[in-house]
Amino acid sequence: MSAVIFQPTDLVGSKRRAFLDAAKNGRARLRDSDGTSIVALSEAELEALDLIAVWSGERDRLFRMLLASEHPLTTLELGSLAWLHSLDREDQFVFATELREALTLALSRRDGAPIRDTVHAWQVTATEMEDPSRRTILLHGFDEKEFVDAGHDLGEASAR
Repeated sequence: MSAVIFQPTDLVGSKRRAFLDAAKNGRARLRDSDGTSIVALSEAELEALDLIAVWSGERDRLFRMLLASEHPLTTLELGSLAWLHSLDREDQFVFATELREALTLALSRRDGAPIRDTVHAWQVTATEMEDPSRRTILLHGFDEKEFVDAGHDLGEASAR
């Protein structure tokens, strides 16, 4: 935290730019006349810290539930993570592990993008796994015998 503590009068005086720069570059402290310390920081950093706080709690809750129960978690147990219900237990553990890595990156970078990207990717995966046809296609091993040649070579067409 910055050693400089600004006063309310600094916000209208010559130190205003210094206060704003300190807030953009990390944190700026302002001491109100009643002694209250107020901290200013960039909105992006605040968003990252909020995401880290929320998803750290969600990840810990999920991990505890997975360790405590051997049966598949219900949507009621999953609560705000109910979108994970279409994933099997192993994938739920993988999500928790990848989320921990994203949280570490987000904290070190002071950027919420790793969390947003990880959660979004897993939400897309969970949505795809809800559809029985897609689930079968995604989880079924590739067997070349199940496919036939379409009868035309894309390589020849582009050479003409």
